[in-house]
Amino acid sequence: MLGPFKYVLFVASVTVVILLISPLIILMRDFATNPSCLSIRVDTSGLQVLDNNTYRVPLIISYCSTIKLRDFKVNLNTTSISIPELDKGEKVVEVDLDVNEAPSINYVEFKVLGLYKIVIKTGG
Repeated sequence: MLGPFKYVLFVASVTVVILLISPLIILMRDFATNPSCLSIRVDTSGLQVLDNNTYRVPLIISYCSTIKLRDFKVNLNTTSISIPELDKGEKVVEVDLDVNEAPSINYVEFKVLGLYKIVIKTGG
């Protein structure tokens, strides 16, 4: 009597596992085939001096995968930039920095499916 139910439960379990793991596998494949799939750079040519202590620079984030990144954060010196959801394409965010600090990215953090938290430390 429980024989068919066990097979249905097994198929449902395998389907859920595949749905939970496949976005992570696709993202890792995209990163492996294209090392510049996620690139973050500071455009110093667009520098604007706000006052004697602060300047503003554009932070350009390019992303090539179809997997959306949630809770995307970039730590730039002592400033943290948050983007709720990062899609495929290019995004420009303006960042205010202290004049005594050279723009340096310390780490990037994001979630895949809201489940898998990934932190990339750059050592900057």
